[in-house]
Amino acid sequence: LNIFLTMLIGGIWHGASWTFVFWGCYHGVLLMANHMLDKTRFCIPKSAARISTFLLVTFGWVFFKSETFAQAAAMFKALLGMNSGGAKSLAQQDLTVFLMLGFIAIVAFFFPNAQTWEKTLKYNAGKWTAVLGILFTASYFMISQSAAPAIFLYWKF
Repeated sequence: LNIFLTMLIGGIWHGASWTFVFWGCYHGVLLMANHMLDKTRFCIPKSAARISTFLLVTFGWVFFKSETFAQAAAMFKALLGMNSGGAKSLAQQDLTVFLMLGFIAIVAFFFPNAQTWEKTLKYNAGKWTAVLGILFTASYFMISQSAAPAIFLYWKF
């Protein structure tokens, strides 16, 4: 219950909208479910856990980004390619954005987690600093070359 209340307060803190409250409650429920599953020793394969976590959290971010529930519904329709104009579906987006999302998905699903990286970096700090620097620089240039600049989310408040 404590983690649920913490996430609820986090949702309220992010903005004065029911979508933020829902976002906080949604993440609180997900975290409570995770803790309950840990106690039962229920085990699913790592790849399934990563994919389901990614999809469930991404689902929640739609509510964080939306100003209303109607806008969230429109975003879900667009994500699923069921829109009739307006927002573009993923398949209609700029190729650079699509490739960047693909790269991020590959990193999220198949690269080691933060604890593993920390152990690896201790032994190969110079090599990994160079690799991460190159990836960051490439990501920066790919994002900065996209069609329209996006306004920083928190400047709306």
